[in-house]
Amino acid sequence: MQSITVFLTVALAGSWPPRNRAWVPCQTSRSSRLVFGSWLSLEPLYGTTLRNIIREASVMWKTIIVFFALAASSDFAISAEELVPEGEREAVLGTLESWNKGWRTKDAALAVADYAEDTDWTNAFGDRFQSRGELQKGLEVIFGLDFVMAGESAGNSYQDVTFITPEVATVRSQLVRSGQQTDSGQTMRDRHINHLRVLEKRNGRWVITSHLISQAKEKGSL
Repeated sequence: MQSITVFLTVALAGSWPPRNRAWVPCQTSRSSRLVFGSWLSLEPLYGTTLRNIIREASVMWKTIIVFFALAASSDFAISAEELVPEGEREAVLGTLESWNKGWRTKDAALAVADYAEDTDWTNAFGDRFQSRGELQKGLEVIFGLDFVMAGESAGNSYQDVTFITPEVATVRSQLVRSGQQTDSGQTMRDRHINHLRVLEKRNGRWVITSHLISQAKEKGSL
């Protein structure tokens, strides 16, 4: 074990083997005295050189520790946002336009134009579609329901883009839909609808891979 320790110390310091020195391995011993004696036997062979190598190795490891501590700090670390090329935020938000226009014109194909083939979509009522084709068919049914399409939606009250990596982003947004009806024709209260989308850049194009819709309700209401 003593020989291994000395070997690693010297190797990590980048000075193995010491110049103009012959290496005589220390013999391991079950006796602490012999181990200590083996260590002392290196002194005539290495002298100051061995102590300098150990000192240099210690400095090297302290430098490495400081470097990683700085890399982990918020002041030194580079965020994904800083690595994203200019114009990518606008490209991500552009995928919402086809969805919004598709709803206004009841065009299911247009609404899903920027969704990935393997997209996963769930609305506030728990309806789930797990491909772009399924989603388009589902929207065709929804767009044919007059009570669902009744009313109007205002623009998004906010739309926040966060880049997880330069090629993965999330978009959180909220809009208010007024005048929507139940299947019995009763007008519903204004619906505050939240959207959470996950997008990936595939083949140079941003596509929506996941879309979760939820509805804010008054606290204490059923």
